[in-house]
Amino acid sequence: MISKKALRENDDKFDRLAHYVAAAEDQDEKLDCLWIVNCDVGETLDDLDLAIVEIDNTQ
Repeated sequence: MISKKALRENDDKFDRLAHYVAAAEDQDEKLDCLWIVNCDVGETLDDLDLAIVEIDNTQ
């Protein structure tokens, strides 16, 4: 059997979505509060970039 890595198109969709949702300028504009679960990197908005990397690696 010969295997090859499947190429995913648009790898950054989740990354862009996560940053869009987290970029609320006014309170209650896009989200009321943000927390990250099931990631070992942290739980706050400051940890979002590392959480996205962890989620991508898990996928």
